[in-house]
Amino acid sequence: MKRSWMSFAVLLTLSAFLFLACGKKESQEQAQTQQQSSQMMEHQQMGQMGQMGGMMQSGQLAEDEAIDPVCGMKIKKADAKVTHEYNGKTYYFCMENDYKAFMENPEKYVAQK
Repeated sequence: MKRSWMSFAVLLTLSAFLFLACGKKESQEQAQTQQQSSQMMEHQQMGQMGQMGGMMQSGQLAEDEAIDPVCGMKIKKADAKVTHEYNGKTYYFCMENDYKAFMENPEKYVAQK
């Protein structure tokens, strides 16, 4: 009888530990997701401002600069996270999510030019 209580106590302790560990991991994942969402919103807001500025400055790009077609930010070509050639033109993206958005509907972003 004593052995079964000890086994139960050990099992209960392990279960509680696993439960707490899983809860902590989920909290960390939620925090990371919220941080990524916040960064994306900030990026989009900066991009919207960049689109306005990019439209005005499009003729003022240096040879080593490009406009990200998705967010409109001016970036150095060497700093582009991703590049992609589409219809004979190379596009430069400041982040991978912009590249993914472009690939889902490239004509949407090419038509904006």
